[in-house]
Amino acid sequence: MSEVLKKFGRYFLLDHIAQGGMAEIFRARFASVEGAGRIIVIKRIQTGYGANTDFLNMFKSEIKVTMSLNHSNIVQVYDFGEEQGQPYIAMEFVDGKSLRQCLARTAETRQFFPIELSAYIIGQIAQGLGYAHSFKDKLTGQSLNIVHRDISPQNILISYDGTVKIIDFGIAKVATRAAELTRAGVIKGKPSYLSPEQINGDTLDGRSDVFGLGIVFWELLTGKKLFAGENDLAVLKLIENCNTSVRSPSTLNPDVPKELDYIVLKVLAKQADKRYQTADELARTLTKYIFTKNSDFNSKELSYFIKGLFKNEIVEDRKNIQKLNEKAQKLLEIDFIQKESTVGLPKEVQAYKTKKEDTNVSSVEQSTKVTSLRNIEPLDAAKIVVEIENTSAFKTISGADRQSAIALDKKETRTHTATIPKQKYIRTEHKKSSFSKFIFGGLVIAAVVFSIFYSPEEILNQKFDFFLNKPKGEGVVSQNIVVPTTEPTREPANKI
Repeated sequence: MSEVLKKFGRYFLLDHIAQGGMAEIFRARFASVEGAGRIIVIKRIQTGYGANTDFLNMFKSEIKVTMSLNHSNIVQVYDFGEEQGQPYIAMEFVDGKSLRQCLARTAETRQFFPIELSAYIIGQIAQGLGYAHSFKDKLTGQSLNIVHRDISPQNILISYDGTVKIIDFGIAKVATRAAELTRAGVIKGKPSYLSPEQINGDTLDGRSDVFGLGIVFWELLTGKKLFAGENDLAVLKLIENCNTSVRSPSTLNPDVPKELDYIVLKVLAKQADKRYQTADELARTLTKYIFTKNSDFNSKELSYFIKGLFKNEIVEDRKNIQKLNEKAQKLLEIDFIQKESTVGLPKEVQAYKTKKEDTNVSSVEQSTKVTSLRNIEPLDAAKIVVEIENTSAFKTISGADRQSAIALDKKETRTHTATIPKQKYIRTEHKKSSFSKFIFGGLVIAAVVFSIFYSPEEILNQKFDFFLNKPKGEGVVSQNIVVPTTEPTREPANKI
């Protein structure tokens, strides 16, 4: 498993757990701050394989088949779609191991799978298959005659709480689409787990899956593959001659009772009409056998057994998934805060923040880049007070030493500083004329007025000394500017 931590549409990928053929599988969660409590699985087509028509059809077939199925022994599909050019399926996460991994672990420890647990696992899968085989379209009521066609240990999952589930209906055959899914000379499924009908290209029904389930059952009881050869052709020859090549499980595992020998050999009959005719019939037979042998049997025994096989991995994996989920939560919270911080700001700023091109730039600097601010001269914070009437119109600027707050406007940009303790704000204002234009216009008007009432000679003769000299009377001095407390005395101006 390798860490991913990447957003994928409405989901957030945590780690890569498997890859096979043209698809890859990830553990994931919902890409929302509130989505931390549920782990799911994302199965998607690898980049570049979307153009493969055959594989794409298989992928779409899996979606069509499994979206409607709802059974405790079949992995549930929640959602499907396409993101970044990659079709995907969102499905139930089974916290456990595949039957192939379980068989590998028992082989390492040189032990057989417990007899009763083997029968229980096969019985559970048979129940799931029986449901799928008899499934009817909810709208038309027509039987879809679904056949899985790839029953193998890799496609059987066992959770740590003892639940058994079937996965991967990617090559399942549906009656209404059989011609599309199977071409002449093409065999679907893993060679060692094919039925004689699949090899011969005959019409398939649920009994083909029953044969595949019999192969898995034999392997569980003996710890060895039933049909193993030097190459695929040799394997197919063994399956064609299964009437003579298949031995009773008890020849390899003396603990297997004769009753189970009979059941296994009947399931593996070459002629389909000599097998159990439905998966449900096989499930009932195995349930009866289990409780006849052990009336106190409890499905929790499977949970105890699997946990015992993988006790070290369980602890490590739980720690790992917890850490991944915490990392994902922090990333999603940061993403959420950044999106929320753009509310109320101009669209240009929102677009820039969304791109996240420079995460090290302060809010003020980001705003400067977006609006192309020019010639900004921050004013003295002690002299300017901005009255805030609607605090929702302001956004806190992060960072140290923020001496000014920038008001953004499409026509002009002005610099203000709020004297609010410990916080600085960005404020957007709309002005039709700039402060500089206002001052310039005032000076022009003053010059015109002076030219009307006073001659140039009077101005040159310094008749207006009271503008330059300190007037009579006491006053208060503030930053070199005297504010008079009494009216100054001055000579009246001579009229022209």
